[in-house]
Amino acid sequence: AGTIIVHGASSAVMLLCSALYVASLSLSAFLITALLFGSAVYFYKRSQVLSGDILRRAAQADVEFYGAFGHLLGGFKEVKLSTARGQDLHENYLVRRSAASHRYRVDSARRFNAGANVTNIFFYILIGTLVFGLPDNLETSQIAAKVINVIIFVGSAIEIVLRALPMLAKANLAVESLDRLERRLDEADERADLAAAARGPALRDRIACRMLSYSYFDPDGKEMFRIGPVDFEVRAGEILFIVGGNGSGKSTLIRLLARLYEPRTGAMFWDGAPVDQDNLAEYRNLFSAIFSDFHLFDRLYGLDGVDGEEVAALLERMELSHKTGYAQGRFSRLDLSTGQRKRLALVTTLLEDKAVWIFDEWAADQDPTFRRVFYEELLPEWRARGKTLVVVTHDDRYFHVADRVLVMEEGRMAAAGASA
Repeated sequence: AGTIIVHGASSAVMLLCSALYVASLSLSAFLITALLFGSAVYFYKRSQVLSGDILRRAAQADVEFYGAFGHLLGGFKEVKLSTARGQDLHENYLVRRSAASHRYRVDSARRFNAGANVTNIFFYILIGTLVFGLPDNLETSQIAAKVINVIIFVGSAIEIVLRALPMLAKANLAVESLDRLERRLDEADERADLAAAARGPALRDRIACRMLSYSYFDPDGKEMFRIGPVDFEVRAGEILFIVGGNGSGKSTLIRLLARLYEPRTGAMFWDGAPVDQDNLAEYRNLFSAIFSDFHLFDRLYGLDGVDGEEVAALLERMELSHKTGYAQGRFSRLDLSTGQRKRLALVTTLLEDKAVWIFDEWAADQDPTFRRVFYEELLPEWRARGKTLVVVTHDDRYFHVADRVLVMEEGRMAAAGASA
């Protein structure tokens, strides 16, 4: 593209010099050439302006598409746990914005080509006018021949300029986009559908896991770590703590529970019914989860009709209202501390209002005050609302909050019991 633009600039200089030479040969020929070239430039510029506007729309569609695609890649675990979120992200953002970008670029190319065709038409009209329109005498014929030779000579330069102009328009658009990005890094300027929590399936009795196991393998196929076989239950409406040392298998266990990992052996039962491929998607929709490697979405994908005042109230309760806001369907800032990002993810969990909430070391990055609030105020409050809470934690000072505590050691269930 850069080479074409440079050649286009040099060809434009050639056109200017040729125009001056034509003026020195015949003022009338120059005026005819200038009139027709001016008309061609006018119509081409009109098509170029329209093409530039369409290119800007295509670039914006690309930005929105890659933004949504980044959320799909970064938040694949959370997407797998919510069919509504995945469908919303795919159908209303990825597919639509990809199609819009393709449509805009095709329309832009058509308009550029139409402008080039108009310019070619004027070029041939110019040749015909110089051949047949000038007075038919010896001197004028010789001048006309020279002028026609010059016009034909610069024909290739005109073609190069026409090829360079679309590239130049795209380069200008890229520069404009970079300028906008630099000015608006901390701003929210995208339109989105307002969203609200869609209630998913219910947990009425328990999730029973029987003889579950899962293994990690190295590239050579050698087993590096194994969890299980384990037997445990998650009962509806309880606070269940899963504890253990680093590397004991806690995070793997909750991924098995949410069926993000497929167990090598064992069976799972949801309110007495086996979890299999027929109900797997529905089963995953039981869960909202904030994993240790969670992804923070910029908007509430999969939720429809969110009340802005409700979001503002939750941000206030999570002590985030001075850090970020919610407007035009998205959060204004995501560049927060790890603890604040976890609290913002918790806002999404509260709005989703699923049956089972999983927290993987959620409180580890909170200050002591908010950590106490989480364990002693929020967890009991959510249990009173009928939520089932699975909490991976090291905070032994708060074990008394749990209804039961499961202890993991080296991939096995070492102990299980009720809290004091």
